[in-house]
Amino acid sequence: MFEFDPYHRWLGIAPGPRPPDHYRLLGIPCFESDPEVISSAADRQMAHVRSLQSGKHVELTQQLLNELSAARVCLLSPRRKAEYDERLRQASAPPPQPDAEPVVVAASPPLVSVSPAARRRGPARGVRPPLVWAGVACGALAGVAAVIWIVVAGLTRTGTIVVEVPAGGRSELQVAIDGQAQALPAQGEIRFSLPGGMHTIRASRPAHEAWEQSVEVIAGTTQAVSIQLRALARLMIELPGKRPDNFQVSVDGRPRQVPSGKLMVVPCEPGTHTVRATSAKGQFERLVAVSLHQDLPVVVAILAESRLAGGWSGQIEIDAQAVERKLNEAKANPLQRALTQQLVAALSAGRMEIEFQPDGSYRIHTQLGSLSSNSGGQWVIAEESSRRVVVELTPQSGPVELRQITFVDENTFTTDLPSKAAGFGCFRCVRTDRR
Repeated sequence: MFEFDPYHRWLGIAPGPRPPDHYRLLGIPCFESDPEVISSAADRQMAHVRSLQSGKHVELTQQLLNELSAARVCLLSPRRKAEYDERLRQASAPPPQPDAEPVVVAASPPLVSVSPAARRRGPARGVRPPLVWAGVACGALAGVAAVIWIVVAGLTRTGTIVVEVPAGGRSELQVAIDGQAQALPAQGEIRFSLPGGMHTIRASRPAHEAWEQSVEVIAGTTQAVSIQLRALARLMIELPGKRPDNFQVSVDGRPRQVPSGKLMVVPCEPGTHTVRATSAKGQFERLVAVSLHQDLPVVVAILAESRLAGGWSGQIEIDAQAVERKLNEAKANPLQRALTQQLVAALSAGRMEIEFQPDGSYRIHTQLGSLSSNSGGQWVIAEESSRRVVVELTPQSGPVELRQITFVDENTFTTDLPSKAAGFGCFRCVRTDRR
């Protein structure tokens, strides 16, 4: 078959029929039935042939890899293996031998007699015996079969890979096969025709971990490969349900397309990022730090549009049952009970004035009897739902505080008492600047 015989030189298969049958090709006993033996033999032979791909017979190594791959697929399929084994048995069975040479006795003389001289001369010129015609016909059929085999072999020397892209579509997606960048169609199925054998597919996208997979392409077949990309980190940006006019969002100065839903997912590198939103009525800006593989929630709220923006006035409401329960739990003595009652009376007379400014600043004035205090700083909305808002307060001095606010209606909210008074009641605030 080849002037250089790769079967003999590379795989040690003795001269004989070429190509050899699947079992000789894999170097295992004929009709071997153990799938693990078949698979291991195919892996061993293919690994050896791949080690020779850098030599001068590159095309032969590729053809041999295709044949080894086809042998593996055939012998690991119970149905195809049974059919193949039956063909091998039929091909190796000896032809039936008659017990004795048959004696043909003519029942009557031939219709045309031939003289001895004519027998010596042979058939007349231009007339071929029937056996000669049969030989010519068989030769012609063999030639046609050879041409068909060459055409089919040329057509099935390659296989097809269908690539399924990950969530996020094809935007900024880069795909390379065996180190060569591939152009992706703008839409429709992504298909690549590749020579049979092992190939490496690599995909990448900014702010994602690179993905790589080795695929064995089987000539004449189509197989799917699903690309799975993992984001290095993600900002889970929660948007307002009701968008103000000209609402826009950017991350690190890069504009982002605003989705119709409330959640915008932005893959990003670990580190610090600036989330900014603008509208006709105001803006939102927040510096956030995200860790590797973290999904960091960021609530975007244009403060001028927030229901908290404006002035509020409130007083402390004491929960008498909660106070009594805590005293009982502490097994308070009469003196402790008396001091607690004095504290409760002072708290009940307390008032609080709050201003949440649209520019992100706040001011709080607290009055407890003759004692009063003022504080201020910056505020942002850390979490928001239909009735609950978590506000992040960054005072001018002191640690950052998360304050949970529960809305009773659009003009009334409650919030727990701070520090040691927590659990004794709440602040109930009403809006002072009616909208």
